[in-house]
Amino acid sequence: PHGKWHIHSTYGDNQRMTTLSRGVEPFWINDHDAAEIGVKDNDWVEVYNDHGVVVTECGAICAYLADNYPRAQLAPALHDPARAAYLRWLFFAAGCIEPALVDKTLQRPPAPSRSLGYGSYADVLHTLELALTPGPYLLEDRFSAADVYVGAQIEFGLMTQALEPRERFRAYAARLSERPAYQRFTAHNRTLAAQLERESAG
Repeated sequence: PHGKWHIHSTYGDNQRMTTLSRGVEPFWINDHDAAEIGVKDNDWVEVYNDHGVVVTECGAICAYLADNYPRAQLAPALHDPARAAYLRWLFFAAGCIEPALVDKTLQRPPAPSRSLGYGSYADVLHTLELALTPGPYLLEDRFSAADVYVGAQIEFGLMTQALEPRERFRAYAARLSERPAYQRFTAHNRTLAAQLERESAG
């Protein structure tokens, strides 16, 4: 699939299109990391990953990055007992939350609970509420990559009204949005969106 700001190769030789859409795969990098290596917005760069592999699927990406960059402390270590719950919620997000929200959004008629991997929409919401009790995060006081993924599902579900706006879900989403890293991310997105709008208008 195309990157968010990429254009189809059919238009790769169209100067106007490449000006509007940059015409290449976008490269996202933390502002501090970019400053360290002298990269500025709109620079053309060649990027190589450090392991020579490609990882897809949201849960797998979260797990892979958290394990390969332990300094961020986003995943319990291999033999940490907390890793069991951590993996459970990563897989629960992909295997239960997402399909339940999609079925709700598309207004699919409920199927017999035994025929669905996630049981029922009500089962998913009940399990999710229990997961966030007592909180504040899925691993209680420890924020992890599982919160990144589950939190994104909850935020999306609340935004699209596919998820019932229960108080525990709203409080959890609010806690995540108050984290400094989240605020830096959203501020950067607003800056980038405004810049792209100016470029499109010009």
